[in-house]
Amino acid sequence: MAIKVENQSSTPIPHLEEQVKSALDCLPVEHLRGFSRIVFVDRIEEPRLEKSVTETLPLLYRPKQPGTASAFGEVALAILQQRDASFLKRLQAKAQFKAQIAQCVLALAAQHHLVTLSSRKKTGGGVERAVRNYVEKYFVVWRDRQTGFRARLFKPLIPYLEKWGKTARKYAAEQAKKKAAQ
Repeated sequence: MAIKVENQSSTPIPHLEEQVKSALDCLPVEHLRGFSRIVFVDRIEEPRLEKSVTETLPLLYRPKQPGTASAFGEVALAILQQRDASFLKRLQAKAQFKAQIAQCVLALAAQHHLVTLSSRKKTGGGVERAVRNYVEKYFVVWRDRQTGFRARLFKPLIPYLEKWGKTARKYAAEQAKKKAAQ
């Protein structure tokens, strides 16, 4: 079953459906069973959540409820494009837009898989960490499949950047441990 992509946002995004399909192609088909559509909106509107939360919420997974057809997800394009930010932040958001769309789609699929299909991660508060690990794992797969100029340019540098990031995380953990000991 193909996942339907709906753009209910006020701004038309060219090739949006292809970007979503490229992110979904990285996932196993069984992880998407029961997930029907992804809706792109300007801002997420949910009456059960506080307004301060929904103003900064980039995506929202809506599991299958009694009376609804199936599970779906919403992505807020105004948050991803940072329409209310300065010129430099909007430029940065535009440069990273494809990657952000892929990460949002992967996060929705991860929430669907972990909440509805996987039984081992439901308890213990490990859902957030499991979603983060799932997105990181499949984002690497998506990133490796990209064949654009920027992807080919930075591909040789990725191992060095990952090693540098690992060293930086280790150093930050050591500093936090020293600070906690004082």
